[in-house]
Amino acid sequence: MSFVLCRKSTTDQYAFFYKDLSAARVTAADKITLYFNSSDSDSSTVNTVLLTTAAGKSDEVLESLSRSFESNNSLFFDDVNSVYSNSDVTAVTTVTFNGVPSSGVYAKTAVEVLSADKTITNADSGKTFLINKADGLTVTMPDSTADSIGQVYTFIVKTAVTSNAVKFGLNDGDFFTGTVVGHTGGFAANGSSNDFINLDGSTTGGAGGDIIRLVYTEEGFVHCEGQLNSSGTQATSFADA
Repeated sequence: MSFVLCRKSTTDQYAFFYKDLSAARVTAADKITLYFNSSDSDSSTVNTVLLTTAAGKSDEVLESLSRSFESNNSLFFDDVNSVYSNSDVTAVTTVTFNGVPSSGVYAKTAVEVLSADKTITNADSGKTFLINKADGLTVTMPDSTADSIGQVYTFIVKTAVTSNAVKFGLNDGDFFTGTVVGHTGGFAANGSSNDFINLDGSTTGGAGGDIIRLVYTEEGFVHCEGQLNSSGTQATSFADA
């Protein structure tokens, strides 16, 4: 998941998740404030990161940081080593927590256990799903439209597949891009007919701990990042059915 990582000292490191970023504002000619929604129950509070820039460069830096999020999905600000995502950022001035949960968890994603077939909805974006069915199941993904671009879903195999298969299927006209990587190599989706990912518990993955991350990157396509274990000769997990 994309994030902003701030390091102000050897012991102070903070991760703010991009999904919680609510606004970025130029507050002075040399200041930019990033606002992150609270993970606490009080939604009226926000957490902030105040950046200092070179004199008169705050507008340019804000535009540059926006482009960096689009291309890199993360930003780094390291006061210890004076390394920043933009050369005109000179310091992380302050980090303020106004809505830190009592548990100390700054951000978290919803987790759902799947033990039967599941039709995923747009509202499930950001969730992590644990696959908990040894004899397989089918996950039907949302339609890839212009409105769904940016949605992310993560699937982790909790219980190893021993029969049938765990299948991830797209809607008609949508296709997978991206790759899955195993212990002997990787396979790429063809982007033109592959609308299923099948984990058979053997050559195409499905061992406990395997992970599939699906990102809606453009209309009609879903990008896959997979780390899979296989037994025997590894084969592609991408399929047309």
